Amino acid sequence: MKKINILLLLILISCAKGSNLSKVSNLDYSEQEVKLSLPQPLWDRITMRYQGNQKFKENKYDFFEGIPLNISVVSPKKGVFNTNYTQIGLATFGANIDFAELGSDKERGPVELDFKTDLKEEEMKDLQVYYSSNSRRRKIDGEQIGNGCNVLLDLTSYFKNEVFKRHILLHTGQMRHISAVAGTFYFVSAEPQRLRISQVTFTDSRHTELTCEEKI
Repeated sequence: MKKINILLLLILISCAKGSNLSKVSNLDYSEQEVKLSLPQPLWDRITMRYQGNQKFKENKYDFFEGIPLNISVVSPKKGVFNTNYTQIGLATFGANIDFAELGSDKERGPVELDFKTDLKEEEMKDLQVYYSSNSRRRKIDGEQIGNGCNVLLDLTSYFKNEVFKRHILLHTGQMRHISAVAGTFYFVSAEPQRLRISQVTFTDSRHTELTCEEKI
């Protein structure tokens, strides 16, 4: 898989958290039906680990288990979303998150996308994170943003060294946040007796022109 040094165009990592978060809300996807849908190259890479594993061959679905994730969206500036802080509840295998459900589409400002996991330190060693981009490439002031359609990136080091410790810093100006994260993040831990996996998809139903029509 192609390695890159700069991951997720126009995403910056910041340690600073917003202050004066006056409004808090919860967006609950815990009852959402999430159908695992992996790009073929990623599925091929995972299944290589289980060649000859009879349990995996006979009962694939029961062999799967979700990865515990906690996601929150912080928008320090009033009016970027309906609330300054939104805690997102996920289903067993993740969620399909629509930015439109966070409300508002008027003010522009920074947004902190926070990913945390309850995995223990020893469990983190097997965790891998991949991103399948579903954002069209476009130019803003001569600068290209968006990772393109059906582009699969290995973000394991990026998440372990940066995102899980801090957050992803986005900006809603000119819908840059959509171009930065539209697509699906896959969290995978291929353990000997079970495959732990969750997927988190980001989209915005108000701005489908920024995303691709077909996914791998």
